[in-house]
Amino acid sequence: MLQLQHAAGDRHLLRHLIFTLAELYTNLSKNRQDEVSAAKGSSQSDMEVAEKFWTSHYPAEAPVVEFPGESNRPAIRNFEAKSCSLRFDEQLSGSIQALATAMQSSLTDLLRAAFELFVYRLTSQRELVIAGSLHEGRDTMSPQTGSIPYFLRIDPKAPFSELLQDRIRYYSEARKHADFTADDLALRLGVPDDAARVTLVPVRFDAYNESVIPDFDGSRCTVYNYPRAHEYHEVFAECVISSNEISFRLRFNAGLFDAGVMDLRLHEFRTLLESICDDLSPEPSPQRLESLLAGARAMAAGEYVSVR
Repeated sequence: MLQLQHAAGDRHLLRHLIFTLAELYTNLSKNRQDEVSAAKGSSQSDMEVAEKFWTSHYPAEAPVVEFPGESNRPAIRNFEAKSCSLRFDEQLSGSIQALATAMQSSLTDLLRAAFELFVYRLTSQRELVIAGSLHEGRDTMSPQTGSIPYFLRIDPKAPFSELLQDRIRYYSEARKHADFTADDLALRLGVPDDAARVTLVPVRFDAYNESVIPDFDGSRCTVYNYPRAHEYHEVFAECVISSNEISFRLRFNAGLFDAGVMDLRLHEFRTLLESICDDLSPEPSPQRLESLLAGARAMAAGEYVSVR
């Protein structure tokens, strides 16, 4: 409703004002529609580029991660979860950070590449899909929703330095196309639904900075994530980075994995990181890492049977 004080003008002025406002509104609306159409066209183009990126990196049949140590997989998956954690000491945490600096890598990218190599060593699968967060590298209070379906095709003979540089380039490109979700990709690739499995991204790795919480007038506030009783991913690995140490946690489907075996996985991953950081040498190959992990693997020799 538009009202005009009678002392400011008569109905003729009001009529002229209404027509002027109508013309302005019509032009504004038309311009807005043009902008929306242009933005929609641009958005469609961006999605086409993203789709082309993801499909060009994936094989015709998306790989399925098969972890050793799985129990008999039920016909319909459950969501019961357990977790275990390990805090790296200051020496190892400092060595990892120094290595990231020496390799001109972010700490999150180095940890992700190391975890991908770790999963390869456990599964012997040269093609893997390990999801990551849209907000990876931020803090623990950032939303952890959404997954980027990172694809890995590993060369077993390549040194870690070569793997890392290749993965840094890939991560950078993949994050530009994060709007094309794992669900979009699974649909585009025609990945069949399986009630017994998580589609495309059963394994996820996130690395992020510990939240800095200010004091409240002398009262200290802390943020704590309680262990979840249910887990969507079959294996969800998290690295939390603070100023002087790194902690690693595994959340996993308790119906598939034994808690003792998963606790062993934590120590195996630490062993791998120690081997990579030894003398700040980024050159250990997967074959060398195999020998470093042999002792730890022997402890769980009875658990290394892949269930398909």
